Amino acid sequence: MKKTLIIFSVMIGGLVAIISALPLAWIGPRIVPSHIAQDSQFSGTIWQGHANIPFGKSRAPVTFKTMPLKLITGQNFLDFTVQNSGFNLKGLGGFGRAQNIEIDASIPQLPLRDPRIRGLKGRINAQISSAKFGARCKAISGQATTDFLQANEATWFWRGPALSGPIRCEDGHIIVDMTGQDASQSFAAELRLQSDGVYTAQMQVDTSDARAAIVLGFYGFEARGTQFVLSETGRWY
Repeated sequence: MKKTLIIFSVMIGGLVAIISALPLAWIGPRIVPSHIAQDSQFSGTIWQGHANIPFGKSRAPVTFKTMPLKLITGQNFLDFTVQNSGFNLKGLGGFGRAQNIEIDASIPQLPLRDPRIRGLKGRINAQISSAKFGARCKAISGQATTDFLQANEATWFWRGPALSGPIRCEDGHIIVDMTGQDASQSFAAELRLQSDGVYTAQMQVDTSDARAAIVLGFYGFEARGTQFVLSETGRWY
């Protein structure tokens, strides 16, 4: 029995060593969502490697560190960190899944295509407890917050409420539901993000603040009394 345990331990140790030495380029495209992996560059080994992934018109460096025993036992085995100017992301990942993802992003540094956002301030924070994906989103559970409507008061001469809400998956798309309110107004939005870069947005603002009409009108909202609504489709990357 003791001899069998020694042999088993040696086999496990050898398997861990072999897996750790495999090139990250072999396994990286199977871990990163396919629409990102196809334009990414991988280097190093599974044990510790690096990647450059698309980030708008630039690229973002990613550091990977593998926990081999978790790989062998089928758990999320990849500790990853993305650090770019004004953008930080970290979490644990595996084959087609991830967990404990934390995102902290400065809105001016995000590769957003909408020219209406350029020059504006604010941050987006997200906590994703779990996610499953392939070519499209399969399941995701998380929470997002942003101070975007508050951070630009000096530019707009109007201040909106802080926004927060759940992140979920529906029909292969990532859905972010954001709501917020203060003493004189409320905001509700559903943002649907598709893997091909297309987004759809449904937003509604109820406000008695006359200054809001000017700001919301510039962003395409339609006035309906004290209510302003927006429905649009575009590209988010």
